[in-house]
Amino acid sequence: MSYDPARTRGDSDGDGVADTLTERRDRYIDLQMANAFRLGQSAAGDGLFSDTGTLAPNTYVLCDVFEVPQRKIVLPDPTDLTGPGTKVVTPGTPILYYRANPASKMHDPTGGSGLDGTNLCIYDARDNAPLANLHRLADGRVHPLEADALASGFTYFYRYIRDPRVQSPWPHRPDSYILISAGYDGLYGTDDDICNFTR
Repeated sequence: MSYDPARTRGDSDGDGVADTLTERRDRYIDLQMANAFRLGQSAAGDGLFSDTGTLAPNTYVLCDVFEVPQRKIVLPDPTDLTGPGTKVVTPGTPILYYRANPASKMHDPTGGSGLDGTNLCIYDARDNAPLANLHRLADGRVHPLEADALASGFTYFYRYIRDPRVQSPWPHRPDSYILISAGYDGLYGTDDDICNFTR
């Protein structure tokens, strides 16, 4: 498919896809290496959670490599040469992605909401709250980042992402994004988390 048929330049590379200035290239990362899993379970049991709450069950999420023993899912096995077989895998926990609002200059959860309820902070702690909630529903454990939401309006999240090298409250990576892997214990907001910033 062409992103913009009006800008078609023919099929110069012979791949059967009309060339445009923005023709899709190969995958950035191979699907097998991405550790991508369907969020909701189908009848075949191929998803992470039986109840996805407000999130679309057909959504795919990238997971970390730390396996959660009680979460086993069934996937098609492309290596089964005898026919369409299946394999049981133990996936990790979804990686949380928070996008920065570089136009904001605020890192204060107590005064960070507009009149319409929108978040005015550089990072919005609510971005991944539905995803963090799913893990609690799956096995009863509560993520510190999510438990904090109920008790104190996400103040733990803003302390968690605060850059200690800056004197006034300011987050890590205020002009781009942050990633949080739950680490070995499968809980967001604990000491073994792996992030794209130094804690």
